[in-house]
Amino acid sequence: MKNRDLKTTLIISVSIPISIIATFILLYFGNITFNIMTLGGMALGIGMLVDNSIVVLENIYRLRENGLDSQSASIEGAKEVSMAVTASTLTTIAVFAPMVFVEGITATIFKELAFTVAFSLVISLLVSLTLIPMLASRSLKKEVEEKNNGFSKVFRSVRDGYESILSWALNHKGWAIFIAVAIFVVTIFPLFILGGEFFPPVDEGTFIVNIDLPSGSSFQETNKVIEKLEKDISKIKEVDTISIEKRRRL
Repeated sequence: MKNRDLKTTLIISVSIPISIIATFILLYFGNITFNIMTLGGMALGIGMLVDNSIVVLENIYRLRENGLDSQSASIEGAKEVSMAVTASTLTTIAVFAPMVFVEGITATIFKELAFTVAFSLVISLLVSLTLIPMLASRSLKKEVEEKNNGFSKVFRSVRDGYESILSWALNHKGWAIFIAVAIFVVTIFPLFILGGEFFPPVDEGTFIVNIDLPSGSSFQETNKVIEKLEKDISKIKEVDTISIEKRRRL
């Protein structure tokens, strides 16, 4: 795609606000409110909203440069990659889908996040296959091939390197599968070393001191012990407030 092409940039930028607004609508009908988890899910989704649109627009642009008119290039370009972008989107949704079926505190915390991410990705897929081709058919024109420059040389070297690696992988399928499996095993192995936990330790900035006096201790004796402890704790400069609660053991 031509560098510094304002039209293509504007077409891609349209997909973000439309996807977000449509996601708001789905959240509304799903009785999901704005909170930390839904906004976190929205933040996760925004990073992936433009992926489908970029893939579709790149393919349309390629067909346009090959000589097809704008309308034909938009229709054929969207058709050619529709299965690919759909599979990619469903793969990402599959990561969050199991959270919808869990129960308990995990469901309370993560279910709305999963719904938000899934909603935003589905909307981005629909936008990439409908709105993006329509805008491309109206806006894209065949561009003159840009002159060679430093950036183009770097891009071509990266492309040539990728083509050589891809060609080797297709001609040596056994080795390619072995390397992929080996990388998978290597990435899984650290899980058995690092361990896991539901929530990381949190420093709440508070500590609790429990005092158990002998049965039958008088109120005056209890006060003396508490006052002494309060004075000792007050000497710690990091302490801001002290709250004392007295309970009689039955």
